[in-house]
Amino acid sequence: FTVTYTAPKPSEEAPTDLVDFAEETSKDKFNFYHSSDGGFAVQDGKLVPAGEEGEFKAIYKDTNASFRYVSVDIYPGDKGINGGLYLDVTDVDHPVDQAEGLYIGVESDFPKAGESAWEDAPNRLDVVVGKFPQWQELHRVVSETGLGNNLFAGGVKEPVNLSASVEGNELTVTVRLLSNPFKSVSFVYTYAEGQDIALGNVGIRSGFSDAAYDNFAVRYSTVEADKEPEKEPDIIEPPVEPEPVVPTDKVTFDSNEDRDKFSFYHSSDGGFAVQDGKLV
Repeated sequence: FTVTYTAPKPSEEAPTDLVDFAEETSKDKFNFYHSSDGGFAVQDGKLVPAGEEGEFKAIYKDTNASFRYVSVDIYPGDKGINGGLYLDVTDVDHPVDQAEGLYIGVESDFPKAGESAWEDAPNRLDVVVGKFPQWQELHRVVSETGLGNNLFAGGVKEPVNLSASVEGNELTVTVRLLSNPFKSVSFVYTYAEGQDIALGNVGIRSGFSDAAYDNFAVRYSTVEADKEPEKEPDIIEPPVEPEPVVPTDKVTFDSNEDRDKFSFYHSSDGGFAVQDGKLV
C-alpha cells in the first residue's frame, strides 16, 4: 500500500448517478436491509444509522449495469467509522453478515485510553477488503501504527471519501480526506477468484457504527445481456392461394336434359327453357 500527499484528485469524470441524500426521496434509489430494529434514515442531507445498532445495508437498485466505479463520503461518529461499500453483492436480504459478495470497509475506532487495543494509535485508520458470507478478511491496509500521524493528524476525526475502481477482477481502493483530497491512502487488490466483480449489485454497509454517509456515486455501463431484446421485424407472409373448389355437381345447360335436374315453377304461361347452352 502507499500513503501519499501528492495523489491526484479524484477523477473529474461525471458519475453515471450521484445520490446526495438531500431529500427523503433519495432513499428510493436503494433497497434497505437491517439486522435489528434500527436502520438507515435520511437526516440533514446524509444517510445515517437510526434506532438500534446493527448491520445496515443500503443496496443500489440499478442491477442492469456493469459498475466501474463506486464512491461514498463517510463522516465519523462518536465511535469513529465501521462501514463502507458493497461490490458484486447478492442475497442481501439474508441475516447479518450473510450477503454474498465483496466488502470494502473503513475502520477507525478512535478509542478512549484504556478501552481498546488501538489506544496507542489514536490516528489509525484501516482499509479492509473481505467477502461474505461467513466473513473472510482478504486484505488489510493499516495507514498508521503506533505513533503514526499521517492521515489523521492530531487524532482529529475527519470525514473521508472511500472509492473503488473496478477493472475485471482488479480493485483500486482509495481513501481521501474530504478536506484535502491530495492526502490519501491507495492500494490495488486483485481478487483471486478471477470473476468480473463489476457485474453484481453495489451499496453501502454500516456495521454497528454511528458514522454517516453522503454523496454515493457510481459509474457504470448497461450490460448488453440485460438490455431489452431488440424486436424482430414483422415478417409479412405472402398471401396463400385458396385451394380450387371442385364442385360436387355442375350443370352446364349444354342440352335439354340438364332441365331434368330441376323442378320448375312459374307465375304465368311462360317459364325457363334451355337455349344455346343457357337457361333462359
